[in-house]
Amino acid sequence: DSPLREPHQKLMTYAGIQHKQLLPDHLKYHFSVLFTSNPETHEKIRQEFLSFIGKMETWVQESPAEEVYQLHIDLFPWSTL
Repeated sequence: DSPLREPHQKLMTYAGIQHKQLLPDHLKYHFSVLFTSNPETHEKIRQEFLSFIGKMETWVQESPAEEVYQLHIDLFPWSTL
C-alpha cells in the first residue's frame, strides 16, 4: 500500500531490462504474448498466476539464498484506458 510501490516497480522493471540485455542468452528467458479472450478467461489466467506466485513464495522460503533472480509478470488489458 506504500506510495513508493509503483515508482519502485517501474525502476526495478527498467533495471531488469537493462541487466537482461547484458546476460548471455542461455541465462535468460523471455516470453511475451498479446491475446484476445473474454473477462472470464482473463480471470482464470489471473487466478493461475496468483496460485503460481503462492507456490513460488513457499519454494523461495524453503530455499537457501544463493543467487538473486527476477521474475516479472504483467497481465493487463490493452483495450482499457
